[in-house]
Amino acid sequence: MCELRYRGRRTGHGVALPVLYARHGEQFVVVVGDAPHKQWWRNFIHSAPVQVRRAGQIRTGTCRVVPPGDPLYGPAWDAYDQGQHVQREPTDQLLLIDFNTR
Repeated sequence: MCELRYRGRRTGHGVALPVLYARHGEQFVVVVGDAPHKQWWRNFIHSAPVQVRRAGQIRTGTCRVVPPGDPLYGPAWDAYDQGQHVQREPTDQLLLIDFNTR
């Protein structure tokens, strides 16, 4: 589990959410279950900046929804499934967090 921090695209308010994640190389994969009944993930239809707090460390990156046609979709789902062992539902949304390297 980690804390995902971002600014709402419409409100501009800071948000901090606990989310389950899995590693996919240097990236984090987050799955939004029951996505049609949630709004927060829509902030990442277009890539947006995020901070991830995990084990007392904060990392900065960008987060985006990964659609089924994206080449990263299958490998990212596989990484999440190995880490979290969840049943994939057709309405789940897949988010990918890329960390800035400087």
